[in-house]
Amino acid sequence: MTSRVEKIKYHFEENYFFLISIIFLIFLTRVGYWNLVIVGGMDESTYLLTGREILNGKVPYLDFWEIKPPIAFLPYILPNLFENPILANRIIGFFIIIICSYSVFFQLTKITNVFNSQIITILFIILNSQEQFQNINLTIYIYPLLLFISHYLLLNERKKIHYFILGICVSLICLIRPNFYLLVPGIIFIITIFEKNKIKNILYYILGGLLPLICIILFYLTVDDGLKILFNFVFNLLAAGSYVDLIWNFREIIRYLLDGIDGVITISAIFLILYKFKEIIKIKENVIIIILFFCCLFSVINVFTGQFQFNNFYIYLVLVIGILVKNIEIKKNEIKDQIKIILFCSLLPIILISSIAIIKNYNFLNTTNNKYLKYNFDKSDKNSIALTKLKKLIKSNERIYSYDSFFYLTLKKQLPTKIIHPTNFKRLSMYENIIGVEKTKEKEFENILSKKIDWLIIKKDVLDKDNFYTENFKKKLVSEWKLLYVLEANDDQYIYKKIK
Repeated sequence: MTSRVEKIKYHFEENYFFLISIIFLIFLTRVGYWNLVIVGGMDESTYLLTGREILNGKVPYLDFWEIKPPIAFLPYILPNLFENPILANRIIGFFIIIICSYSVFFQLTKITNVFNSQIITILFIILNSQEQFQNINLTIYIYPLLLFISHYLLLNERKKIHYFILGICVSLICLIRPNFYLLVPGIIFIITIFEKNKIKNILYYILGGLLPLICIILFYLTVDDGLKILFNFVFNLLAAGSYVDLIWNFREIIRYLLDGIDGVITISAIFLILYKFKEIIKIKENVIIIILFFCCLFSVINVFTGQFQFNNFYIYLVLVIGILVKNIEIKKNEIKDQIKIILFCSLLPIILISSIAIIKNYNFLNTTNNKYLKYNFDKSDKNSIALTKLKKLIKSNERIYSYDSFFYLTLKKQLPTKIIHPTNFKRLSMYENIIGVEKTKEKEFENILSKKIDWLIIKKDVLDKDNFYTENFKKKLVSEWKLLYVLEANDDQYIYKKIK
């Protein structure tokens, strides 16, 4: 253990300047988005709400409900300890990406030379700098665990405790995102083909995987109807799985792969693996990484809800790229210099986009009277502007109903329903076993409105175009509520006030 610690320490000291460069680049590509209320969708505020509810003593699936497994909610407790949970979440994400990036670099240096490792690590940072990955999505919490798994699998010498810890890690990953379940048999396959004591090692791996599950079951045994809650959750999770349309998934994945730099990189890596397949599989560590890469890639194919899913496998994508470039011999320094130029040119648009985000969201140059520098930044984050208006309009003791969950979070309001994520209303008929929730949208909306709601904040395009709200609900809007105005936000909102 001491020798491993010394190796890591030596590696850190040897690459100290590069670590500083990583921190600076990650800061530059992320700080411009810290001030945005919503980045990359509603999931961040939705799961921050779950963290807030747990911190307030609420129990998942009893006091609030979402289709994700319980471990998915726990990381969001931490940012809720701060006054501004969204900002805290982004800053935590900044540190997590630093840890992941240096861990990627550390492992890449075991695969290829330092120069290649540096280039590929910067690629990893660029991939994660896209706007949809600026908040702490659930997959970003998985990164350190995936690296942990990779770390143990790449060790030459393993003990029984390693497989036990490995099982815990995989179990936690699947209890955050169930679509990573292919990791379970994938790692069993790795143990089977490479280990001597197959049965014992698999047994320790399975025992480690059972530990988090046992802890969850023991906790719910202390809750009223706890076992019923867990059974209901499993049935609802299966119902959600039956909702997946694999043909639609493949169509969207193909469309997305041809529409972005990460898609091009992924396709290129897969083709190069196939092209160099015979050479690559001669090395044990390469086979392990490729198996894990395809396990993580399958997590996207299995449940594809948009480009936000793609960072599920970036960790192993860059390790696969490390394997591929290992076979490329750079014999002349001129080639290395050309790579540096290409890398610099590739970074320029990323730095430019980040700089614009920083200027917009921190209103630099906005107060000057110089017409050449003055610019209208009012639309840089319309949600923040909308929230300022709502805080003046809505009293602290008044109750709201909102489609967008970030209003509950930022206005510090309690939800009138147990359903945390609003899109689950659309599939309510599938989730027949939710405790405390009506079986139809119409009855659930009646239940919400019966709780003396003072304000309705309804997304304009959802009310106008979607069938999300029932006809009876819309009739009540006309007869019992007054439309004050349309609030300009990132997604415009109808603001209704209850008629006394």
